[in-house]
Parts: sequence; structure tokens; C-alpha cells
Amino acid sequence: MKQSEFYEFGPYRLDAVQRVLYREEQPVLITPKALEVLLVLVRSSGQVVSKDELMSEVWPCTFVEPNNLAFNISLLRKALGENGDERDYIETVPKRGYRFVGVLQNTGLAEKTEIGSSVTQAPPPVLAKSSLWPKLRIGAACLLCLAVGWLLHLRTARPAAPVSVVRLTTDAGLDDKPALSRDGKLLAFSSDRSPDGGRNIYLKHVAGGDTLQLTFDGLGNTAPDFSPDGTQIVFHSDRDGGGVYVMPTLGGSPRFLAHGGLDPKFSPDGSRIAYWVGDPFVAQTVPGGGAVYTISLADPVPKPLANPQTNSRYPIWLPDNQHLLFVSYTSHKTYDSNALDWWIQSVDGGQAERTGIYEAFVQAGLRKSDPALDLSTFAGAPALPTPSCWDADNNVIFSAALGDSQNLWEVAMSGHRVRRPFRRLTTGAGYEVWPACSASGNLAFINFEMHRDVWLQEADLNKGKAAGVPARITAGPAVREYSALSSDGSRVAFSSSQLGRLNVWIRDLKTNNEVQVIGGAGLVQRYPVLDHSNRQVAFSVYQPGGQRAVFVYAFGGVAQKVCANCLRATDWSNDDRKLLTFDGNPYHVSLLDLASRHSTVLFDRPPYALLYARFSPDDRWISFTVRTAPNSARIVIAPYADGKGSREADWITIADGTSEDWANWSPDGKTLYFTSPRDGHYCLWGQRLDAATHRPSGEPFALLHLHSHTRYVPNNGWSLSNHSLAVVLNDDSGTVWMTARSQKP
Repeated sequence: MKQSEFYEFGPYRLDAVQRVLYREEQPVLITPKALEVLLVLVRSSGQVVSKDELMSEVWPCTFVEPNNLAFNISLLRKALGENGDERDYIETVPKRGYRFVGVLQNTGLAEKTEIGSSVTQAPPPVLAKSSLWPKLRIGAACLLCLAVGWLLHLRTARPAAPVSVVRLTTDAGLDDKPALSRDGKLLAFSSDRSPDGGRNIYLKHVAGGDTLQLTFDGLGNTAPDFSPDGTQIVFHSDRDGGGVYVMPTLGGSPRFLAHGGLDPKFSPDGSRIAYWVGDPFVAQTVPGGGAVYTISLADPVPKPLANPQTNSRYPIWLPDNQHLLFVSYTSHKTYDSNALDWWIQSVDGGQAERTGIYEAFVQAGLRKSDPALDLSTFAGAPALPTPSCWDADNNVIFSAALGDSQNLWEVAMSGHRVRRPFRRLTTGAGYEVWPACSASGNLAFINFEMHRDVWLQEADLNKGKAAGVPARITAGPAVREYSALSSDGSRVAFSSSQLGRLNVWIRDLKTNNEVQVIGGAGLVQRYPVLDHSNRQVAFSVYQPGGQRAVFVYAFGGVAQKVCANCLRATDWSNDDRKLLTFDGNPYHVSLLDLASRHSTVLFDRPPYALLYARFSPDDRWISFTVRTAPNSARIVIAPYADGKGSREADWITIADGTSEDWANWSPDGKTLYFTSPRDGHYCLWGQRLDAATHRPSGEPFALLHLHSHTRYVPNNGWSLSNHSLAVVLNDDSGTVWMTARSQKP
């Protein structure tokens, strides 16, 4: 038998068992926590529920800030369409709490056996003001949490010294990617604490004292790792095109080791370094997105890890000094969850072995770590937490999200297979990421807070001049990405997680009103692009099974699917009758005719991926990005006429870039703008084009430098109008913390 519990008020029906809110039989997009708040208030209809009671009910046994409740109340009111008239449902009672004041028209609480069987109605639970039920229910929930926690402890815990958590840095900006020396006495980390926001490597004793700055150029120095004897630090830097460097622990000149390497790790004997080459902003489940390498300090020649995987990244050494554990993907298709796992392989060759971690993560309800890079929480794309290090007992430590928080976890290995269950190591209510281990048993990690908003910059794009400074036009705890301006600059579209999943919103820049795009059956929506007439927006929808489709939404209507197999639309033709898209494996640029729904391939160049195509203002040229390697690309333009592309011999290279750089045209078509890290920071650059040949004329120039704490991240997205640009910028913060085990006397 199953319980049935529902509440009806106005046009709404709240199904408490299925945890779904309906408006006139259509599901309402609402975050899980906001829905829980509504359920608590509705169950106590007409009575004041204190803030403490609400927080204890919705976040049992978890500390949360009061503004988290206020934010969810705001989301709830927005979902219910409150506008200050008689239809309001949630009343704020000053200094006391909140009260549901809607009229419950019908309430169902019943036992049912099969669909179609008779249902016995029961009166709704009405709480008297003096009732102890809320407090008893809160207490029971906390006791249940404690009981479950104790059972997990009995099943998974090992004898250990008491653990305390201490804060090691207090910067206002972003400290990240920490490393501990093997004895746990030294901490290395990267930080943007310098006034210009440049990223450098810093060193300090965990016991306290001054912090020593090790690098000074601010060129993306990050991800340090100590050698086993503590005398050297290896790290990644963006200097000279990016690569792996090694330097003395107490300072000195860095020595270049390898081009393009990310997240380098010393082997247990200190003789070799493992790293990966690729782009962390390309999804784990995209073929060609990464490859693992090792390099010997004695003979610094990069050696690729021989394996059949199509995308490998984030290697860490096994304690045996001979094998690597890494995230890897084996399919030649995109978004195939069956092909994603942690793998183990010998650095000297041999068969790679699958650990089976993906299935275990899915069953445990865990999600990928690193909120600075990952949006799988909101997008639903297959992704795995990354293995970070081995603790003193040879367990793998990683960061993963469960519910509304992200914490440190560990998993034991039996041979080369994972041994469940997972063990949770920290219980903070925020983001705890990038763990680092020491042989002493301590763990360093980052308490991370992400802010990602849309900024607007006025500019004369024909002259290549920015006017003033960027202005933030969105705010709040939600993630925003991929801003798209209308040609006249009056509207901007973007994806936002303000209702839980990523969905497309359109903001009127004159009135500041925001409207959510309707369509796609409540699925994830991303990558909007507005048409020239300012009447439609095309965007991607993530469908069940990992497939994506392109939809078009006409303002005031409902979105319609226009291409079932297109990954993403990137631009409209000037007459708004055609869309540039990319899809296939490897990606190719296609032209979609909206009237016939017929798609034609314009540009294709296996094994390279072609994507991010844009029409010139006269529709005679198309710019696009050619990914030539996992971490590099070139931006090209190619002639276009009569719905047909051109041969590769006619393509003109405009600039070199990374795999997530792309271009947009100036309004007069004489300049191509693009993102590039060529000065060590991701900034916006322009390249003049010769009027006759369309080849680059002169050197690239900077349109907008972004060298501060507020920075551009390659997967954020940007766009141009006739007189402005919209760009999504990160303004993140993070501090280093450490778990410390008490020493036995």
C-alpha cells in the first residue's frame, strides 16, 4: 500500500508523495528545497512557522545560513506567481516566521493499493498553536540522521584519533588547489590574492607564520604538488602557452618540463610526474577531450599513457609507483554514461582496468566535484568526481555533492576495484573541494563559494574601443552562463539555475524584467542565441538518454523542437530563416533550414572538431573554431554562398586559441573578436581584417582586459550587439582548511 497526500489551492496542486507542484496539470519548475519549504508551510496552513522550525525541517541536522531560507522563500514566491494582490500565498510575519495564507480547496491523505482502487479520504492534519508536533518531528528527523550516521560509522569507520578542522588562510579572493607535504607540515596553494588578481603559488607552515610567495608573474600558476622528500614543487602555469614547471620548495627559478600539462602529480618515488593535456571546460564525456602523460625528471620526454580511451584526465599515482588511477571515457559518441569510469593502468603499458566506480556513484546519489568547472549538477550530463589523492590508509579521497552540500569522501580499493560503501569525511553545508592528502593523515581542502553573473560592457565595436567599465546586471546565488545579446542590445538571454536546473531566461535591459523560456518539457536548457529580429531564441535541450536537441522559442509562445540530433545552435542567418549548428563525431558545422527542418553539412574536417560558427554581417563569411588537439584550436573564417560551405584551402586562420575560444564579428564585419589567454589571462581581443582579402591586418589588439579577481572562464560564454558586449564572469572566493588528527600521547 502507498500513501497519497496532496494539497490544492488556487490553480495549484501539491503532491507531497511525489514531491511535485502542478499548476493547471503542468509541473512547476521549483527547487527541491523551496518545495520542501512550501510543504512544511502548507501542512501548517494558517499558522506561523518559525524560521528555526523551517530550517530544522528542511535542512535537518545541517547548519545553514538564515539567508538560505530567505532565498528559498523568494524562489517559492516567484514560482507561485505572487504579485502583491489577493492571490499571495506566503505571508511574512515580522520577527516570527512565515505563514501559508492560501485557501486549501481540497486535501487528500489516503492509503491506496492499485491505480483505480477506492480511496478513503482523511481530514488534513491541522496543528494547534501549542502543538508539539513540529518540534517532535524535527527531533525525530535529527535522531534519524544521527542513527543513520552512527550505523554508517559502525559499517565503515576505522579506529582513528579525534579530528578537528582548522582554517589556514583568510583571503578575500580565491585560494585553490592546495597541496600538503608528506609530513603534513607545509602547505602550498594557488591564490589570486595579489592586487591585480594574477594567480601565483604560495607556501606556508600549517602551524602558522608568514606566507611565502613562490611565483610572481601572475600567469595562471596553479595546482602545486610536493615531491616526496619535500624539496621541490611541480605546478601548472599559463606562461609561454601553458605547461608543467618544477621549482625548489623554498623558492627559485622554475624549470619548464612539458607543454600544456594540467594537474601534475609526483610519483611516490619522486622520479616521474603524471599530468594530463586537454581542456577542463570540455565535458568528460566528449571524445578527444583529454590524454594522460608521464614524464621523467631525468629524461624529460613526455610519454603518453597507452590506452584505448578517447578522453582521459586527472591522473593520480597508486602507492605502488607503477600504476595510475584516472577518469576516462571510452566511447566515440558523446554523453554515453556506460563508457565513463575511473580506470587503472600501468605507466609501462598493459591492459587498463575499469574500477566500476560510476555505477557506485550513481547508486550512492553522488555528483561530480569542482563547482568552478562543472555544471553537471544543473545540466544532468554524465560526469564523475575526480580522484584527488590517497590517504594514509590507502583510500582514495575525492570531493562530491550529495543533496545541497559538497563534501570530502573516501572509498577503499580492493585490488583494482572499488569497495563500497563510501565514507563521508566532512559535513559542511557549502562546497568543500580540491582535497589534498599527507602521510600524517591530515587533509587540506578549499571551502569554495561561486558567483557567476552576466556583465554588460558598452563599446564601439567598429572602432575597437570599450567605454567605461563592465557593469553586473544579474545577482544572487544562482549560476548563470552563456549570455546572448540581441542585435539592438535591448535583451540578453542566458542560462540560469535559479529554479534548480539550468533553464533559459530572457532579460529586458530597459525594464530589467526577466521571463523564463517555456518549452522542452521541463528539461535542462542551455546555450541560447537570439535572432536578429529580436523575436525568437534558439537553445539546446538535454533529453533523456544523454541526447540533445535544438529548440526555438518565439516570444509569448511555446518552444518547438527544430532539430532532433543537433547539439547546439550558434547563430542565425540575417533573414532569421536558418541556423548554424554543430553536431556529429567529430563535430562538423551544419546549416539548418527552419522551414523544411533540413540540415546540410557546411564544413567538415576529420579528425578535427569544428564548432562555434558565426555568420558575418553580410552572410558571405562564416567564422568557426577548429579543435586541432585536446587543448588547442585555431579560429578561422571561410567563404559562404548559396547555402554551401567552402573547401579547406579557402579557410583563413585568424588566431590560435584554446578549445573553448570562439569569435564574433563587429557590426561592420571588418573586425573579428575572440577570447584568448595570450597574455596569461582570458581577455577579449580583436583582429582587423583586410577589406579585400579578409586576411588578418596588423596585430591583435585588446578590447577588454580581465586581469582582476573578477575573471572570464572559457565555458562562461559571451556575445556582441551593435554597441555592447555581454560576458559571464566569475567572482569566486575560497579559503584553505585542514582536518587535523590529534596526536596520541
